[in-house]
Amino acid sequence: MEPEEAAPGDVFVTEERVRLAEAVRHLVDATLTAEDASPGALATAAGKVERIAAELHRRGELGARPSGVRSRAETKHDDYLPRSPLVGVVSPLAPPIAYEERDGRLVGRGVFHAAYEGPPGFVHGGWI
Repeated sequence: MEPEEAAPGDVFVTEERVRLAEAVRHLVDATLTAEDASPGALATAAGKVERIAAELHRRGELGARPSGVRSRAETKHDDYLPRSPLVGVVSPLAPPIAYEERDGRLVGRGVFHAAYEGPPGFVHGGWI
């Protein structure tokens, strides 16, 4: 997905943050589909991800649950849309869909990976 146009003075939506969101999507996909990963490989990966998350939060260690708190004042649609779990360009929860307007309609194209699966091999109905 291409980064959304940032508002003047807005530095939240950056190329690096969009890249990080995409990398986390790959991590989620690997978590759900790397069925032959050894317990040791999984433990090593978990340790690395925990260290990265703690570093981004500027903490020595993580708590039992995610606990990040946003401090940005979000007063208009464009302030929170990039974080949307449905369409947010910097939300690793959002499926990687490219949207465009065509003849007055919004058209999305993309591939739903394992994180969006409902019944085996099918996209969860909530995403449709």
